[in-house]
Amino acid sequence: MGKNKFENFIFSLITCIMMVFFMTWYNGILENGANINIMNTIITFFPICLIAFIIDWFIVGNIAKRIAGIVLKKDDSIIKKVLIMTFLMVLGMSLAMSFLSTLAHGHLGPHFLFAFRKIWLTNFPVALFLNFLIVGPIARNIFFKLFPPKPISI
Repeated sequence: MGKNKFENFIFSLITCIMMVFFMTWYNGILENGANINIMNTIITFFPICLIAFIIDWFIVGNIAKRIAGIVLKKDDSIIKKVLIMTFLMVLGMSLAMSFLSTLAHGHLGPHFLFAFRKIWLTNFPVALFLNFLIVGPIARNIFFKLFPPKPISI
């Protein structure tokens, strides 16, 4: 997204904070219904956000960039590049975070893959929707307010 590592870091941080916030809230509602414990959500938000950001920045982002480099051509439209990169990031992050959630909920043993698949299938569509239609546009809006694109001179 950004023109350099610092700008990429800021964009990733904005996106990660918003995705973790919404997904923590969503999973809290799934787990507890309308009786979501706000304090518990706030307490779990920070460590989850830190873990998600580390996974995003050091693992998933690098893998997604490599795959996007194979799939995309240099002359592809910006929209296509954003859509492909967003899809790859959501796919990778939802797999990683669902894996960790499965472990955190103690689903070890013979039912691990079933529990993992259930958690991932519950989270992936919501994460994809959130990133494409809510978080992505808001994060880009915030990012471009912080780092306005330079006008093209002719």
